[in-house]
Amino acid sequence: MLNQQARLPDLDDLIGRKTTEAEQAPLAGEVTFYEAEYRQLTEALVQARDESGLREEVAADTRQALSDLSVRVRPNQRGAQ
Repeated sequence: MLNQQARLPDLDDLIGRKTTEAEQAPLAGEVTFYEAEYRQLTEALVQARDESGLREEVAADTRQALSDLSVRVRPNQRGAQ
């Protein structure tokens, strides 16, 4: 499910390993491939950030409004559990 949108090759395999093997199992012989994938994905994220119209900083009033909303919603979530 995690890979339905991104469709990254080998992600399903990695998720399968994570769920069936030891937590810290090494990726024997495959490290260079995953290092290259990591660099490529990091570059794609940096490029997307640079091309984004989103602001670097969130305005203080926006932060406060989100905080206020979180406080109001939180009690309702406890009752739903």
